[in-house]
Amino acid sequence: MEQILRGIGVYPALSIGRIVILKRYTLENMINKALEKQITVDNFKEAIERTRKEIESIIRSLPEGKEELSKIIEFQLMLLEDDSFIGKIYELINKGSHPARALKEAINEIKEMFSRMDSIYMRERVNDVIDLGTRILKNLLGLSEVGVESGTVIVSDELHPSEVIMLSDKVSGIITVRGSALSHFAIIARELGIPTVVNVHEALNCIKGKEKVIVNALSGLVIINPSEDEELKYKEMKARWDKDFQLIMNQAKEPASTKDGTRIFVVANLGRIDEVETAAYYGAEGVGLFRTEFLFLGRDSPPSEDEQFNTFKLAVQRLSPGNVFVRTLDIGSDKQIQYIPMYHEPNPALGKRGIRLYWKEIKNIVLTQIKAILRAAAHGSIGIMFPMVTDISEIIEGKNLVDIARKELKNEGKKFGNAKIGIMIETPSAAMLADEFIKYVDFMSIGTNDLTQYTLAVDRTGMETPPFFDHLHPSVLRLVKYVINAVKGTGVELSVCGESASDIYAIPILIGLGIRKLSVAPLLTPIVKHIARLFRIDELEELANEALKANSSQKVRELVKEFYIRKKVSLLVF
Repeated sequence: MEQILRGIGVYPALSIGRIVILKRYTLENMINKALEKQITVDNFKEAIERTRKEIESIIRSLPEGKEELSKIIEFQLMLLEDDSFIGKIYELINKGSHPARALKEAINEIKEMFSRMDSIYMRERVNDVIDLGTRILKNLLGLSEVGVESGTVIVSDELHPSEVIMLSDKVSGIITVRGSALSHFAIIARELGIPTVVNVHEALNCIKGKEKVIVNALSGLVIINPSEDEELKYKEMKARWDKDFQLIMNQAKEPASTKDGTRIFVVANLGRIDEVETAAYYGAEGVGLFRTEFLFLGRDSPPSEDEQFNTFKLAVQRLSPGNVFVRTLDIGSDKQIQYIPMYHEPNPALGKRGIRLYWKEIKNIVLTQIKAILRAAAHGSIGIMFPMVTDISEIIEGKNLVDIARKELKNEGKKFGNAKIGIMIETPSAAMLADEFIKYVDFMSIGTNDLTQYTLAVDRTGMETPPFFDHLHPSVLRLVKYVINAVKGTGVELSVCGESASDIYAIPILIGLGIRKLSVAPLLTPIVKHIARLFRIDELEELANEALKANSSQKVRELVKEFYIRKKVSLLVF
């Protein structure tokens, strides 16, 4: 039976193959096995030497043009020469400790040191240390490398960087239960062009092995036991995608302009800190929407000012000189955080949510967050974006909070900079008042997901949505055009950050309406740039004008499809 699992796509490509559950050596198991054996210092030295040669061989095996990946693996060679690691092990052995126990103690010390570091990149080094320890023990116990058949899709809890390199010429895809886009194994998989989906929590619970699977790393989907029709559809999609993808990726980091030279900026929507690296890799020119809710989830208390500052600083520094627009905490009774008490509302979409909670329920929490953003502003261009603004009084109060945050930072003697102030346009009220809001803000971002919901009076999280619920509904497009006209010539920056910004049917219309900045999922950045480069502004304006006259979203989509066919553009897969 077909099953669909979701995770995080790391490399935007498709793969179809048979699953192999990778049986891996774990550090703890091998330490326990080694402790059962008598191992001498000479045995340990031989294992270290074999490990050194293996790592050097892995580095040499990297494909031409991918030599920069060796830096991740070379860290392990450095540890083999480091007195604080290898020296510590020999010191413990000389004092009578079993080599395996000495290795475990040295690894735990380094793990603890790296885990305390603010840098997410340095914390990721913990897995590299475990990788090295596992390899040393494998050689100590005389175990062989795990092998797989060519063309298989491997499923595992997680992988080590060296494992990905060694398996790269055999696997057609990777699925892991854990990991992120910043995991070193994921970075290597991405660089080597392996379709990879990480953070698929249910993978090992649902998969037995040998099933056929589709790895859609474009959207983070894993389809187990696909139907014949689904498999055929994906095979056709893959053939089309593989043909176009290389051209698209070759231009990923290049600026995007229409055929007649109109500049289109493509920035990223981020919902996790590790996506900063993905955004940079795929050519994002900044961040149009940095969702901050992830900082508050899965914990018993709000994140500190310092923790948030370090997160925002990382994004600003990595994506400089682009703007990073941070949306302040956006919660409501439908999006709750356990340590922030909120009463249940019968209609949460229309209740207390977003900025409406800032004056009482979460005032101090938001004030702390604004202070962190202002401190990050000393390191690059950043903006404070208030959510769910519907009335002028709300942006005035929001700016007052920013003034309070500035005064507190000054009194505390902390370094801070100037942040741009902006709002989300998510309601018809905000759209219709755009000509008034421009007097108070530096930028606006149209969130078409909520704007569509509120314009069409449809709960987008409801059990059933009517067929006309579509961000290309003419009423939504007319509101977008109204905002564009209000902002034109004022110097206020305008972008679209909803799902429409990466919809292949919506992109040409949004540009034709006058949008010059689109904020999308990091993986889709190269594709959106590619579409922008295909057309002239005048032909997109003509298409947009036709769309504004349409009486249904279905008619709008037909117009765009006919436009693509007329221009001999094949629809891209994503």
